[in-house]
Amino acid sequence: MKKIQQLLLIVIIIGFILPSCKKGDDDPLISFRSRKARLTGEWKLKDGKEEIINNDTTETVYLNGVTAHVVITKENGAVVDNFTDDFTELWIINKDYSFEITKKYSYLRVILSGNWSFNYADKKMKLKNKESFTFKITNMTYNYTTNSLYDFSNTYLGFDCPTLIYSIDKLTNNEIVVSYTGESIYESSIGKTNSTYTFKQEKK
Repeated sequence: MKKIQQLLLIVIIIGFILPSCKKGDDDPLISFRSRKARLTGEWKLKDGKEEIINNDTTETVYLNGVTAHVVITKENGAVVDNFTDDFTELWIINKDYSFEITKKYSYLRVILSGNWSFNYADKKMKLKNKESFTFKITNMTYNYTTNSLYDFSNTYLGFDCPTLIYSIDKLTNNEIVVSYTGESIYESSIGKTNSTYTFKQEKK
């Protein structure tokens, strides 16, 4: 009888613990590693899709980890441009809350570095605590392979630091799926962005 009571108590405790461990819909049901421990590491982009709408023009970017295929269309379906270029992206997220993002194009390498942090719950965005995070950029460097004369670097301090905010759709030990959505409305212009990216943990 005692063993049955102990087993029942364990089941009840697990029932309370599991909802607090699982944040994103696609997160593992239970993990013995904290969200910080799962998020830190080296992440390589495997695939993704970006959709950027500006008034009557839509730019769709298909990413497969090695190339970016860009299709630009008008509202009537007419294709304005269609091309493919080399593209890779690597995130290094450290335990000390520093980060470095390296994006490599066929002719350009962009390095973003700074600090990161989890975000609190946001009812309007329907996000739970630690279900999104922010990259606060303190340095941005551009290196051109075609001509180093165009290289430059920007440093940001205080409230002037630009930010990147991502929602975490899935977070496991070796895979992360993040999304970025936004909308800008001006007097005569409307811009919308919807993006989803899948990263895999780089093996050390």
